[in-house]
Amino acid sequence: MAPKDDRLIMINIAVSDPVTLEQANYLSSERNKVRIAASGAVGAPLKRIPYIEMPLGVAASAGVYKGMLDILPNAHEGDVIVSVVRVSYLEG
Repeated sequence: MAPKDDRLIMINIAVSDPVTLEQANYLSSERNKVRIAASGAVGAPLKRIPYIEMPLGVAASAGVYKGMLDILPNAHEGDVIVSVVRVSYLEG
């Protein structure tokens, strides 16, 4: 959310060293857990609707999982992770 005045914004960014194969495998495993949880959260309630339960729930779960692959891709050896650590609004 952008400030409504002329304050400056300071953004701190962290950049990792290239990840090892073991780190990439761990990160991919954690990302997969998030994808499964998100797809289950969408699909589970739809499976309880009478008459359309299973096909709609499964389709929705699969669609969310596939969409999450673009948002949370698997990590690979040598990848560099870049993330925003902090956003501060400066007075002045």
